[in-house]
Amino acid sequence: MKIKNSFVLRRVAGVNVIISSSASSSFEGMLTLNDTGVFMWSLLTDGADKDAVAEALTHEYDIDAETAKKDTDAFISKLKELDIFE
Repeated sequence: MKIKNSFVLRRVAGVNVIISSSASSSFEGMLTLNDTGVFMWSLLTDGADKDAVAEALTHEYDIDAETAKKDTDAFISKLKELDIFE
C-alpha cells in the first residue's frame, strides 16, 4: 500500500490538509486531518503497512489493539475511497 506521490500533507492556517498536486487526479478539494490522522499519514508515507500503523497507534496514544485496528481500518478505507493509494 503506497500513497500516490501527487498527494501532499500541508499545514494551512493551523489546519492539517491533504491536497493533490496533480491536475489529472480525480480527487478535488482537500482532506483535513487531526493530529492522529497526521501520525497515521506519516507512517503510511514512510511505507508502513496497516498492522504497523495499528501497532504504532497503541504505543503513541496508549490505546488497546482492537481500537487501534478499528481506527486504522477506518482511516485506510477513507483514503482508498478517495483513490489516494497507488
